[in-house]
Amino acid sequence: NDSPLIDQVNVTGNHLGSYLLEIGYRKKNWHAKLYHERYFDDHSGMIFKNKWDGLWGIEYRTIKKKPITGAVFEIMNSKDQSGPFLFDKTEELPLKTSGADFYYGHMAYNGWTHRGHTMGTPFIASPGYNTDGFLGFKSSRSLAFHAGIDGYIFSELSYKILAGHQQGWGTGYLPFTHITHEFSALAEINYRPEKIKGWTFRLSGAFDKGSLFGDNWGIQIGIRKEGLLFSTKK
Repeated sequence: NDSPLIDQVNVTGNHLGSYLLEIGYRKKNWHAKLYHERYFDDHSGMIFKNKWDGLWGIEYRTIKKKPITGAVFEIMNSKDQSGPFLFDKTEELPLKTSGADFYYGHMAYNGWTHRGHTMGTPFIASPGYNTDGFLGFKSSRSLAFHAGIDGYIFSELSYKILAGHQQGWGTGYLPFTHITHEFSALAEINYRPEKIKGWTFRLSGAFDKGSLFGDNWGIQIGIRKEGLLFSTKK
């Protein structure tokens, strides 16, 4: 009886999971698939009261070094959350309304994070990005689109391009007064010379622009070696 009231009503702890569905077609050198991940954060979501929430995607990949070796497009929706309102029945009013699932969050704890970062998706804004010191989720209701392609410019030079756009509505308990927007993109090239096998030289750049995280940019330069650096014979 010394635990928070929300835990007393809903059983101590947090109960969540997801349904996974994938349909694919595979040939010798390539494959394609459609997939859906349906997240739920309590019983109402488990019985599909959260409507179209979840991740929807289509992906193509080939093992050949073509101009496009892979492509993906995804939609992530977490706007419904089984409706805007939650009420647990009492003796005075024996009526229960399931909703306001508050994905990833919790009324008393920080929610599902690791060192301030959302676990499982980049499109539910991580509490680590809060500028006011608040440790919880401010925007768990979002709609996001993600696309990516990779391939080869020529056999030794590969590339990858990722882009995503998300909108945020806040949470069911504390909605934003204005919808937030953020566009993020990354471009990367990798050079793997055939004359010195095992070495990869990488250059990548990324940026964000919008009202959710603000405007940011960064550049990364990397050198990678796979295998032995030195070999000696006895």
